[in-house]
Amino acid sequence: MVRAFIAIDLSPSIRSSIQHFQAQLQSHLHDAPVRWVPVGNIHLTLKFLGDIQPEQADPILRMLAEVATPTPVFDIKIRGFGFFPNDKRPRVLWIGVNQSGSQLTRLQEEIEQGLLALNFEKEHRRFHPHLTLGRVKKSAQSEQVKSLSRQLKEVEQPDLGVQWVEAIHLIQSRLSPSGATYSPLGSAELERNR
Repeated sequence: MVRAFIAIDLSPSIRSSIQHFQAQLQSHLHDAPVRWVPVGNIHLTLKFLGDIQPEQADPILRMLAEVATPTPVFDIKIRGFGFFPNDKRPRVLWIGVNQSGSQLTRLQEEIEQGLLALNFEKEHRRFHPHLTLGRVKKSAQSEQVKSLSRQLKEVEQPDLGVQWVEAIHLIQSRLSPSGATYSPLGSAELERNR
């Protein structure tokens, strides 16, 4: 079995901006019980697949190509900061992804439909594009979470720039005690003639 997901990768300049913001956040939340995501592992997930059989990769990549080929390259804005599920019980810290049109949502919906035809279950939660910066540790004490909640409300909303969406990627995730490592299984390029 292969643990996999479909995602949009980030440009080096966006990664650099995220790294700078993450460092500021770590400084502001200096002793917070947060497990930070390495900047090299941050990406925009379009669909988490979970465990798939290795032979499922090719049909998934063919479907991604069918979705990507007629879709023109578009841009998204990397801005804003928030947390799931709410400010009383923050569990996931994230940077927002804003779209000027509906291309990103449409792309994600087409991938979801394509996966349905390949017998993958539909995601029932609404698509909320974001980049995960860190996760609050399960071992965090109630007082630590309350303190973190107060500190998070003071964080200024960042504007980290524009990311062009030029390809979608099928990525393998390997979990280990030191964290996840990602390796590409294949990509599908979007239409460049705009």
